[in-house]
Amino acid sequence: MNISKLTITLIVLCSVLAVSNIAFFIFFFHQSPPEPKEPIVIQKDKNEKITEEDIKQALSQAVHELREDAFANETAYMAFLLTFIGTMATLSGIAFAIYNFFQVSKVREYVVQGIEDGLDKLGEEYEKRVEKKYLNRVNKLEQFNQGFSKALTKSAFVQSNIKKPNNMIYLFNALIEYYAIKNYSASIESFKKFIDNNTSYKGYLCISLYKLYENAGLLEERVDEAFETLKTCYDNHCFVKDPLIYKYLNTEQTKQLFESLGNLESTLLDAEESMYQAICEPWEKLFEKIS
Repeated sequence: MNISKLTITLIVLCSVLAVSNIAFFIFFFHQSPPEPKEPIVIQKDKNEKITEEDIKQALSQAVHELREDAFANETAYMAFLLTFIGTMATLSGIAFAIYNFFQVSKVREYVVQGIEDGLDKLGEEYEKRVEKKYLNRVNKLEQFNQGFSKALTKSAFVQSNIKKPNNMIYLFNALIEYYAIKNYSASIESFKKFIDNNTSYKGYLCISLYKLYENAGLLEERVDEAFETLKTCYDNHCFVKDPLIYKYLNTEQTKQLFESLGNLESTLLDAEESMYQAICEPWEKLFEKIS
């Protein structure tokens, strides 16, 4: 039995009790008053005297009748009082039941409204989360596709400039890790393996490896590796335009790079140097800086 049915049942029971009490109350007040009792008379013959015993008997009868009247009055008063209290209690019960009925109805409305509002809010938040999650996935997928396309383009450049490159899988992995996944450390390791398998083009490939360090923001973190890579470029007659590594080098490393660069420049004429720089420049773009 739910609360509404219980409340309605309570109202009906209290109403029945109230009607019963009120009926009894009306019946009690509409009763005709008791007829007056005959006075107590001591009957004696004309010549007989009233004795003390007769007076005692008359007084005893009078006291008995007074007690009966007092008891009857007290009983009537108690009946009236109990009827009045019962009526008031019943009416209070009805009032409480009615109040409870409306309160329960209000609470039910509030609960239903609260649940509906909560579900609406939860639905909106869920939609926003799903939409945000979906958009994030779409953006990531789009970025991956763009990176994948970029990797294909860059690998085609290498194939067109290296005759029959060995283990292209290392190059492709390095490009995918850099452009699509953005795992720069993995990209460096894969590209190093590609260089080891194509040592005839080590100078050009080291240009690309150095720019990978630079564009990935790893110069300071892996300065020794980047230094050795740039020195290898110079030792193999390859140029890198305006390298940023010098601010992270110690004095000895800076000195070694200047010596290698000086040796390279001393072996080339001005025209040859410009030609070499033009040949090397496309290799700097194999790993472009990602915005």
